[in-house]
Amino acid sequence: MKLHWGHKIGIVYTLFAGFMIFMLLKSRTTNHELVTDQYYQNELVVQDKIDASGNLAQADFKVEITRGASADIHIQFSGDLAESPEGKVNLYKPDNAEFDQEMTLQLSGANAMTLAPTGGMGRYKVQLTFTVDGTPYYTEREVLL
Repeated sequence: MKLHWGHKIGIVYTLFAGFMIFMLLKSRTTNHELVTDQYYQNELVVQDKIDASGNLAQADFKVEITRGASADIHIQFSGDLAESPEGKVNLYKPDNAEFDQEMTLQLSGANAMTLAPTGGMGRYKVQLTFTVDGTPYYTEREVLL
């Protein structure tokens, strides 16, 4: 059987309509939440983060945020620290805001801290905001567990 050009156009329109209905249903089942509830308020403090990141680049010490051996996150300070840093650590899990965590920076005697995320495996954005001798510092890193 030979298809007439009108039948071919009808088939194309039917396939297009089916595709659009599929995309509509898929978009309704996808979670479109923001990374954090205070997204817009957090964006207003971007310049403060930029300044604090610049302070860290010029500091006499380094901060390393790495994946630990057993699905944990390791924060290590190295170099010349005038005093113990004080601040907070935010763990953001972009795919599920329920597993976001905020905790106080508490270093051990080796100037290190180990974090065990409650959200299990996945991608985390570790944001470290701290002060040393009154100077603000900021760094962030994505870690895949």
